[in-house]
Parts: sequence; structure tokens; C-alpha cells
Amino acid sequence: HGFAGEFGHTRFTGGNTDKCYCGGEGCLETLTSLGALERLAKADPPNGKSASGPLQAEFLLKQAAEGDAFAVSLVEHLGQMLGSSLASAIHLFDPECIVLGGRMTLAGSIFEASVRNALIRNTMDRAGRELTIEMSRLGRSACLLGCHALVMKKLFTDLQQNTVSALSGKRTR
Repeated sequence: HGFAGEFGHTRFTGGNTDKCYCGGEGCLETLTSLGALERLAKADPPNGKSASGPLQAEFLLKQAAEGDAFAVSLVEHLGQMLGSSLASAIHLFDPECIVLGGRMTLAGSIFEASVRNALIRNTMDRAGRELTIEMSRLGRSACLLGCHALVMKKLFTDLQQNTVSALSGKRTR
């Protein structure tokens, strides 16, 4: 149905009742997304930063990549939340590799390292240590490329069915 891998909409307990854009409450995405990054920053802004301007997610990610201690701590927190949550998927599916995507990956190695550390702490020894974590290289194009792939698959499936039907003398809808 096209929804496999929507781990961000897995619901976790622990008092998280934040509303997700999908309509659910408590989705992982509400804990580890850019929106969560902004909420954390605005809840406890450092001195000299206003809650309206420089605490926007893109700015915070840039600051984290440049080593700003406050931004780094926020990104690490979100990475730990994601890593802890991914531990469940690792124990269920035993993947060889997990690919991290989305704009949080703009924080680079800080995000990746915090996810990895949380995975190691929360998985059985061998499962977490032998797992490869990759950062997606698709960046902002990932969603567009996925949509393109779905359209192409549908187009070629329909074309193949019509060709087979034409060759067998059957009419299609």
C-alpha cells in the first residue's frame, strides 16, 4: 500500500501526546523531527537567542554542524530518542543497515553518532555493534524521487498489462 517503512508514525508511550501531522498522537516523528527540535529549543532557549528568529530548525542544524553547544545538545537528544526507538525495529527485523534520511541528517556526524550510541546502549550487543548506519545522500530529493519511482512503476505495470492483453487478444479496461 506504499506505507512500509513509516517508522516515524510508530507510536510510543511515556506521556508523549503531541499531535502529529498524520492525525495521530505520540508518533515518533513528534519526538525526533525538525518540529521537535524547534519545540525543544523554544522550551529552553539559550541567552541571546530569541524564540522567534534563530531557533528555527534549519538555523539550529547549521549551528550544530558548526559546533554550537546548545544546538549540538538538541540534535544529540533527538538522535538518542531515534536510536532508542530504532532498537525495537532492530530486534524485530535484524537489519544489516539502517539508512537515516530527512533534514535532521544535515547535522551530519553529530546526529549519526548520537543515534549509533543509543542503538549500542539499547540493543543486544551483537545486533547494535554489527549494524551499519548510512546517511542518505538523496537529501531533499528523497520524497520527489520516491514519488517518481511510484509513478514509473504504475506506468510500466499498466503498460505491461496492456501489452500482454493486446498480445493475447483480450481487451483491458
